[in-house]
Amino acid sequence: MHHTETAAIAARLLGLRQLRNVTQMELASHIGVSYQQLQKYERGRNRISPAMLQRCAAYLSVSIDYFFPEHAPISAVATRVRKGGNPAGHDGEVGGLPDPSDWKMWKEFLALPSNMKDSIRSLVADIHDVHLGRKVAPARPSSRIRSNSAVQ
Repeated sequence: MHHTETAAIAARLLGLRQLRNVTQMELASHIGVSYQQLQKYERGRNRISPAMLQRCAAYLSVSIDYFFPEHAPISAVATRVRKGGNPAGHDGEVGGLPDPSDWKMWKEFLALPSNMKDSIRSLVADIHDVHLGRKVAPARPSSRIRSNSAVQ
């Protein structure tokens, strides 16, 4: 593996562990290493063996392919193509999980008050509908957008 591949696997492992709310101690214990060794894997300082990566994947409930998005399972790619989708998934999504670059945004979203989350969900749904041609884009910002601009 090249250094960039090691770093990419490390980032995906760290992000997935955090997304699943699993502690370093818990995952390290399950795969049979110290939490310090797991830290080295997650920081990309040490390369993780295929056997260790498989143990992590099993414990975190993903296919080992999750750590190698460029090698998505053929069946998943074929299903997306048959349904008219992007063979690579939605914005790099693999196996229904967000790409590591989305994790920070997701964690920040989860920390918001529920009324703000509802507004963001509604806004995203509106943007999606406009994108698909289901709605006409408003000529001016809605009152919901203006009322949320005070938060900025």
